[in-house]
Amino acid sequence: MAWTKAKTTIAVAAGGFLLAGIIAMPMWSRDSQERAQAVTDRLIRKQIATPLALTNNYNSGVNGPVPSGLHVFNNVPLQIDGAMYLWGSGGGADYPKKIRDIPLSEIFETLYLYHGSYYGSPPGTPVCDVVFRYVDDTSVTNRLFYETDILDWYAPGGTRVKGPSGTNSKVAWIGQLTTGNGGIQQLRLCMTAIENPKPTVKVWSIDLYSCESRTVLYIMAMTTGKADLMEDATPTDERER
Repeated sequence: MAWTKAKTTIAVAAGGFLLAGIIAMPMWSRDSQERAQAVTDRLIRKQIATPLALTNNYNSGVNGPVPSGLHVFNNVPLQIDGAMYLWGSGGGADYPKKIRDIPLSEIFETLYLYHGSYYGSPPGTPVCDVVFRYVDDTSVTNRLFYETDILDWYAPGGTRVKGPSGTNSKVAWIGQLTTGNGGIQQLRLCMTAIENPKPTVKVWSIDLYSCESRTVLYIMAMTTGKADLMEDATPTDERER
């Protein structure tokens, strides 16, 4: 789920977000990270949610205006230390079409994905398959679609930032850039809740497969947890006021 927009002022490369002619607004503080740590510690202790360590699976860093480190968006704690990019025909020719064997070894009700994309596709276009591989040698494939789940991180103009149309996906973070000519570009990153159809069986690992659409998807964090953590949540709005 994304809106097509010319990327005249930003490029995304394997080293992270490379900004050209753009001034990034400061969007988070040490205090917010300390609050996120306290909330995360409580959720882990109560076995409500656990952020995954994805350092060995990232193929890009995180730079520019997007948050990094530990944050809580949509009531879900996230450890954001990089990004896993998947190939799309719109750009990023060097990105892989699949990322396999993301280690997990957990029992959980829902997997929460924090993600963004660039280059739009027609609504309903398959963008990514997320495969749960269980210890009993079975697997389940979960498909994410453009506009239903996935949106371009460049949001249309205006003060209201539109979110995904699907019931399991929401905007998680809202920010903005001041462009070199003084204009404002609204930004958004989204979150999708994927229900585990076998919540009593341990998931050994997760695979990601590009559906080879035009859209380049990047997943920045994954968290396992209870169902419905995103219910009634509002996105973290870090635009300058």
